[in-house]
Amino acid sequence: MIHFPSINIDHQCIVYLDSYEKVGEGTFDAYIDFRLSRDLEFFNRRLNTQLSSSTYIELRNLKTAKRLMRGCYYQLNLDILKDVVFERYLEQEEGLIGGFFNLSEMQVPTDNSLEVLQTHALLDNTELSWVNEPEGLDLQVSPSDDMKVFVKNVGQANWNELIVNGETCVLYDAGAELHAKKKDVEDIFNSRRAHLERSKPILVLSHWDMDHIHCLKYLEEEDLRSCFSAIICPNRVKSITSFNLRLKFQMALGKRHVFSLPIPVRTNGIAMHHWRDIGCLSFYLGEMSRNINFCGLVMFVEGISKTSNFTGDCRLSQADNVYKQEMANIDDYKSHILISPHHGGDYGATHRHYSTPCNNIAISVANNNTYGHPHKDMLKYLSTLGQVIMTKDIGDISFDI
Repeated sequence: MIHFPSINIDHQCIVYLDSYEKVGEGTFDAYIDFRLSRDLEFFNRRLNTQLSSSTYIELRNLKTAKRLMRGCYYQLNLDILKDVVFERYLEQEEGLIGGFFNLSEMQVPTDNSLEVLQTHALLDNTELSWVNEPEGLDLQVSPSDDMKVFVKNVGQANWNELIVNGETCVLYDAGAELHAKKKDVEDIFNSRRAHLERSKPILVLSHWDMDHIHCLKYLEEEDLRSCFSAIICPNRVKSITSFNLRLKFQMALGKRHVFSLPIPVRTNGIAMHHWRDIGCLSFYLGEMSRNINFCGLVMFVEGISKTSNFTGDCRLSQADNVYKQEMANIDDYKSHILISPHHGGDYGATHRHYSTPCNNIAISVANNNTYGHPHKDMLKYLSTLGQVIMTKDIGDISFDI
């Protein structure tokens, strides 16, 4: 979840809590990124360090008396951290994570002033938002007898392609796991680089979580120009890493090839709002939410024999809303492929529904992940709809549509 209030305090060091792992009672290994460049600059100045391109930090053995919330912003308590040694990583080895604090000697906080991750003053949401909707998009995708959905095995992350006549028309998300080493992330991208350079697809980002964008982190502007013709994404980034990546796309492709879409106003939180059709592709945006998973970009594809729903990390109920809108405009009910939202995660029984026909369900997920994905209740439900196939079991997944 992300808080989006309305004023900024310069002397705060605001960070984004990306994820954490429980290592003991009230003790966690937490992974944070800086909200904006000024927060990083304040951190470097106060702690006399020079953290630069790899801005994620690991807080090892963090003690807290509060319930931590992934996707929330916190004020980083530099008064505590200035007395703890900051261990830098070699950036070429560790990738995203620039260093760590070992807080094993820390006592359990008795009030907010002693917390490392503190509550903060109001923030200005517009600082992370940039809306840009150029008029034209030089792409029309038509159904073909040779049309495939390709789900690449990238562990606990997402990488999906729509391939038409042997060419990748759309790359939907390009993620790798948060803790992946830089070389491993580069290897994932390079395994498809030649294909992307030949095809120059549109890149579609469901949202800006690292497990959906990590493989783009280490690319130079020339790489982006060589591999992509345009990018379509929600306008809301979450931290300095995604902010800088969006800026790099603006510089590489030019603003008329960067479609940064505004988030629709909230009605019921489930309705998905149609943005545009591009041939047999339809794009939908989730409504304004504190959780960026729920205001992401979904892509629906109508092939000759099957349809497919690319869902990112939205709720299953939101994916169902897209499917129902599309079925209302389809004369004959075709076989259907669902790329399951959020690695098979579950948001409760209220959101655990999806329309039929649904013949195949693909889940991109890693073995023994710390999130418990796929959730047992969601997996049980999806199995009633059709055949469930997981990357952790068979590796890459491909469907003809």
